[in-house]
Amino acid sequence: MLKDHINLDRISELLQGRQKVNASVFVFVAVYVTFGNSMVEEVFFRGILVDAIIKHPQVFASALFAFYHLVIFLGWFSWWVTAIALLGLFLSGLPFTWLNYPKRSIWNSRAMHILADVSIMIIGFQMYGMLEAV
Repeated sequence: MLKDHINLDRISELLQGRQKVNASVFVFVAVYVTFGNSMVEEVFFRGILVDAIIKHPQVFASALFAFYHLVIFLGWFSWWVTAIALLGLFLSGLPFTWLNYPKRSIWNSRAMHILADVSIMIIGFQMYGMLEAV
């Protein structure tokens, strides 16, 4: 729905400039983001942070999870697309935290996080034209 409002060339330009991410290193970035960074985020936002917050942990952790991603999105989208992305992160963070409650473990939300990151990485692979070879 929003593809006409998302400039993938601009995102690629910003990634290459600010984070030094280009097609030659994207595979390594994708693996790190999907498996390493998702673990760090889950341990912090739905592990340590939730244990530290007694009242409304899902809302608080989800709000911080969305805000944390704002730094990544700066300059990628117009303000209203960024707001929609942050709302989506906040809303998706709620069930991520809820999934962990039955067993007090981050592994349920971690699995969901990995699936979400894989879908984002597929967009990145398409952005860099790496899926045509597969």
